[in-house]
Amino acid sequence: MFRELALMEEAGLTRLEVLRAATTHGAKALRMEGQVGAIAQGQLANLVILDGDPLADLGNLSRAAWVVRDGRAARPQALLAPWR
Repeated sequence: MFRELALMEEAGLTRLEVLRAATTHGAKALRMEGQVGAIAQGQLANLVILDGDPLADLGNLSRAAWVVRDGRAARPQALLAPWR
């Protein structure tokens, strides 16, 4: 998925436009804009907290520091451990 986002930037989209395409506009395309794609009251709120600013470098999207799912925060390594 990260490669597709990098290609969007190479095609001329700004980094902010790329992030919106992957979140807000993606939710709209799936007809789920009232449920996912934004941090807002009443929406599903699984989050990935990054260790870097994706507006500075889209490569930072692959630098997940924390994952919040169902209200619980965990390090990505802990979530992946059962599959290693």
